[in-house]
Amino acid sequence: MTPSKENPDYSVVLTTLDGAQYEITPILVSLDYAHQKEQLAACVTLTLMNINYGGRWVNTMVEPRQRVFVYANDGERHEEVFRGFVWSTSYLSATSDRELTVKCYDNLIYWQESEDTAFFPAGWSTESVISSLCDKWGVPLSFRYRSITHEKLALNGALADFVTDDLLDKVKKQTGEKYALLMEGDTAVVRTAGDNALYYKIIQASNAIHTRSGQTMDDMITRVLVLGADKNGQAPVEATVSGDTDKYGTLQKLQHRDGDTTLAAAKEEAQSTIDDHGSPRWEYELQCSDIPWLRKGDRVYVSVGGIYQKNLIVWSIDRHIGNESRSMTLTMEDP
Repeated sequence: MTPSKENPDYSVVLTTLDGAQYEITPILVSLDYAHQKEQLAACVTLTLMNINYGGRWVNTMVEPRQRVFVYANDGERHEEVFRGFVWSTSYLSATSDRELTVKCYDNLIYWQESEDTAFFPAGWSTESVISSLCDKWGVPLSFRYRSITHEKLALNGALADFVTDDLLDKVKKQTGEKYALLMEGDTAVVRTAGDNALYYKIIQASNAIHTRSGQTMDDMITRVLVLGADKNGQAPVEATVSGDTDKYGTLQKLQHRDGDTTLAAAKEEAQSTIDDHGSPRWEYELQCSDIPWLRKGDRVYVSVGGIYQKNLIVWSIDRHIGNESRSMTLTMEDP
């Protein structure tokens, strides 16, 4: 079948630990790609026929830490869309089927699964701190996002939480600009969400399988209490920042102010939290024909079914690539 935009073609290459390369597309039963909003690393799950391939049974050939490269071809572009590591394998042997399931993650899985310790004195920028961490972990960085100056930072715990919660989320609160963190090849990319120069318009109902939209009060915050330093086992409330509690009720969060942050700056951060989480959030889901080049954090225009003339940001992608079909499910939010 000739690859086309309506029916893109995928191919997979496995590189063993000794450097041997195998084109494993002929034994590929299905490929599933997932990059969830709450997950740092993208995941590709391969289902392979367990046959004698190149002189070896497939289940004896594939092992953790091998490199996996996935390519897509839509008739105009033929490019890599995933690069990662074999993380786990599972072999199913039955009377009629013998299949090997291979779960692969991109390089951000090491940040997602690791803890670290580091200290940065006050005055370091966001880009400088993340660049230092990338150097430490041997990961090239492309930083295409806003940067602020931080107070002193003490890292002691989950690396992913430090990069997102303590660094990038603070930039988002101060600037109001959302970010996306992902891998391009072996390079970690921090970019402004929706900054893609080429963005797709999904407007043909014939390409859409279903749409779903709705509102939720999950994760809403309508009041923030700013707490000072702990004294005798109790932290005093130094400020209260409220949103529309009359309309939505009180959904309260505690924000602790350390000695390096002024009360004015803490109140600004609390107000940013209210601005970002103080009203119900719209969520949009679209299942449609696959677009291999669409990535987490991309801006799309959708006008299909109940999603009418909307510019949205993609926050989760699930692709299913089978022998007979190519589809993706997008979870999207307003910019």
